[in-house]
Amino acid sequence: GKVKITIAVRMGLAVITVTNTVVGISKPGNGIALRNVRERLHLLHDVAARFRVKSGENRFHVRVEVPL
Repeated sequence: GKVKITIAVRMGLAVITVTNTVVGISKPGNGIALRNVRERLHLLHDVAARFRVKSGENRFHVRVEVPL
């Protein structure tokens, strides 16, 4: 698989995106790691942080936005 990571600064936010291929995965996860990240961001940054997950077209995409 391939993993692409990008980091940018936009309007006072650090924007981190991670995209990876998911071809050939036969058993999906249960989402515990994603839930943990979402909860930690909420504890550290309350409503100022954003965490989005999108999957489709043989790709898994995560975008995190945190204040600087």
